[in-house]
Amino acid sequence: MATPVIMPKQGQSVETCIISRWFKSTGDRVSTGDLLFSYETDKAAFDLESAVDGILLEIFFGEGAEVPVLMNVAVIGQPGESADSRLRISPRAKRLADDKKLNYIDIQGSGPNGRIITTDIEKALSGGALNKKTFLFQEQNLQNNL
Repeated sequence: MATPVIMPKQGQSVETCIISRWFKSTGDRVSTGDLLFSYETDKAAFDLESAVDGILLEIFFGEGAEVPVLMNVAVIGQPGESADSRLRISPRAKRLADDKKLNYIDIQGSGPNGRIITTDIEKALSGGALNKKTFLFQEQNLQNNL
């Protein structure tokens, strides 16, 4: 079974951490205790060790990424696992995105298990999480509606 790698919470006031360096790459074999990555809070730097043996199947955030605590940053398992490509979005967030004609496919969800929630959609609508693909989709919809 695939095991998620979760960004640890370092204190009550820490809400995000920055990944400073990955020691392993996607596809690398990892053993319990191997260093996976280094991360920083506003006050200190830490290293995260692997809790399980397996293959680093996927990395969701690269170096320099600011990641909310308790967010899934990677997954360790055996080859062929973690192929669940379903998009997770709450019904309320989906309704809001559809109403605003927002392409939510490439939005990184901040809910449980990476689920896209209403605040992610609101952030994207305000320009906080727009990427080039999302912007082009919105621009095309705007032109089609004129």
